[in-house]
Amino acid sequence: MIKLEFKVNINCTPEHLWLCLWESEYYKQWTRIFTPGSYYKTEAFIQGSIIHFLSPEGHGMYSRIETLEPNKYIVFKHLGDIKDFQELPIENNPPDWINALESYTITKNEHGVELHVIADTIDDCVSYMKRTFPLALQELKKIAE
Repeated sequence: MIKLEFKVNINCTPEHLWLCLWESEYYKQWTRIFTPGSYYKTEAFIQGSIIHFLSPEGHGMYSRIETLEPNKYIVFKHLGDIKDFQELPIENNPPDWINALESYTITKNEHGVELHVIADTIDDCVSYMKRTFPLALQELKKIAE
C-alpha cells in the first residue's frame, strides 16, 4: 500500500468547501473526473455510517466513515468492493485494498483554505491516482470558487 498526498488551495470558506466536497450534486461534478456519473449512497452522512461509492453501472467500493468533523476533516476506511450494486464478500476482495484509508483535511489559510487529501493506494492504481486526483481537485476548485 502506498500513501499518496494531494493539496490544493481554494479561495472559499471551510463551510463552502465542505458543501462542494460532499453535497451530492457537487460531489458528482468533481468526481466525474474519476468515473463519469459516479455518486455515493449512504443512509446517513455521519461517523460510523457505511457509504457506497458507485459508478452508474453499480460498481465501486464501500467504506465506513471512520472520523468526521464537519467543515474540517473526514476519514473513510475502505471495507471492500461492490459489483452490480452488491457488497462483495471479504474473501472476494483484494486483501491489500481492504482497510485502506482516505482522508480530507480542510485548513484555513491566507488565501481561503487548503485541502489536503491522503489516500492509501494499491500499486496497480498509483499511476492513475497521481494523474487523476490533481485533475479532480482542480475541478473541485472551479466549483468552489
